[in-house]
Amino acid sequence: MDEIRLLRRARPEVPEPTAELLAQARARLLAHAEQVPQDRADRLRDSSGRRRRPRRTLAVAGIAAALAAIVVSAPFGGQQAPAGAAGLLTEASRQVGAGLRPSSGQYLKITTRSESLSYLTDDDGQVMGAYVVRTVDEDYVPADRNDEWVEVSYSLPARTFYGDPSVEAAARRDYGQSAQAADPDVTRAPGGQFGNGELGGPSNDYATTADLPSLPRAPSALLEDLSARSDGADSSTSVAVMAQITTLLSSGLVDAELTAVMYQTLALLPEVQVTDRQATLDGRKGTAVGVVDDEGFAINEVIIDPAGGGFLGVRSRQVDGAGPIPAGAVIWSTATTSTIVGTIPSV
Repeated sequence: MDEIRLLRRARPEVPEPTAELLAQARARLLAHAEQVPQDRADRLRDSSGRRRRPRRTLAVAGIAAALAAIVVSAPFGGQQAPAGAAGLLTEASRQVGAGLRPSSGQYLKITTRSESLSYLTDDDGQVMGAYVVRTVDEDYVPADRNDEWVEVSYSLPARTFYGDPSVEAAARRDYGQSAQAADPDVTRAPGGQFGNGELGGPSNDYATTADLPSLPRAPSALLEDLSARSDGADSSTSVAVMAQITTLLSSGLVDAELTAVMYQTLALLPEVQVTDRQATLDGRKGTAVGVVDDEGFAINEVIIDPAGGGFLGVRSRQVDGAGPIPAGAVIWSTATTSTIVGTIPSV
């Protein structure tokens, strides 16, 4: 059975990709890529005379060309994903640990390592290649969250390239214009109010970290809440709920109780599936559970440690290849880790 027939059997509601659907998918992918994690993206800004901050954004022209080159097919070569996502998520929710809570004078250090494809296109808009932009954000959150927060941001050299040598040259040029580990950007703000910056505030009613204290602590109620926030969004309920949950988990600010509830809420999504039982993210191994984008362009995943219930991060992968970029290539990802520290950067 070919890939198209597999997809039709698995998802008979998916229409042929018209020009309108391509445009809608492009818009959703751009919005989701800029939102993960939304609160970090909202804070990125360029002040006059400052170096360009590390940014998890994708080249607009490149994405348009990449999406146009992708055909609707079953995820990753037509192979059906393993079953059991709901059971895995439910079991992981029971294993979630107590979480880290800093004492007075200590800080919760949340480190987010992000990767995103930066596409290169020719004069006709065709994908010539791409490289993976790598950035690191370190947030120092005080025990009293009304006190001053510190954020350290910098880029890392690209090490994954698709295409000819011009791709590596473009990567070196862009890295040279970004803040780097030896001289990072450091931002301070009371209560974590870093500002919205040039990316502006949220473009929808999706839940943000400001909503964490008021979110329901029952899976069905949380699903109803997040579904209602996505009313009018140009995506299915499952895709919108998945986007909100992965964004919130990526912040590193979700407590253990709510993390478990979020896992159980994902288990209620009818489209959720185990997509990779041997997923590796920033050197850590776990299981990926995801939802396919409405038009089948990408699969958005949350990666967890099923044995310990730990949240490892999120990623989005291309379903099919585009130019020299292979099927399954990571479009963007964020790996989140947390520790307790007693000091903050002095610069």
